[in-house]
Amino acid sequence: WGGRRELGVEATDRCRAVLEAVMAKEDARAFCVRVDPEAYPEYTRVVKEPMDLSVVSAKLKGKEYLKVSTFARDTRLVFKNCLTFNHDRSPICKVAHRLLAMFDRLMKTWVLTSDSVNTESLDDGACMVCSTDEEKDHASMLLCDGCDAAYHMGCLSPRLATVPLSDWFCPMCS
Repeated sequence: WGGRRELGVEATDRCRAVLEAVMAKEDARAFCVRVDPEAYPEYTRVVKEPMDLSVVSAKLKGKEYLKVSTFARDTRLVFKNCLTFNHDRSPICKVAHRLLAMFDRLMKTWVLTSDSVNTESLDDGACMVCSTDEEKDHASMLLCDGCDAAYHMGCLSPRLATVPLSDWFCPMCS
């Protein structure tokens, strides 16, 4: 992630926007605090490098990250630790998979792009194709069941005429 790309002011702002978007998800709360060693005494035996999103946030604010790749590594570690410790089919692992996919998508579209990005106007709810969250021709907005990316049904190729009855995955996740 980002290889040797240094974490300058613009990249830091972009990384902060990604982290804030992930942390804002209601089901991300469990990942925003360290795992309680009294509640889960075996955690530190299984997970060798504990990490949570509040630590990542503090390190980002404290300018401890010198490279985008180090920030991405720590953020990904939060979810990988969950996947290591818990049963893969558990509800928390499903959340970890979804938040990790969301993080990867936002890193690709918000941080690793060479396009100019205004971090004040980043909108995770905007359509990935047309970049708006407005209803286009009364089109329905779909959210990917893999990464939470938003798409207008009319912006997809081929267009979808009806909302899928089962899980739907965006082009990046399918």
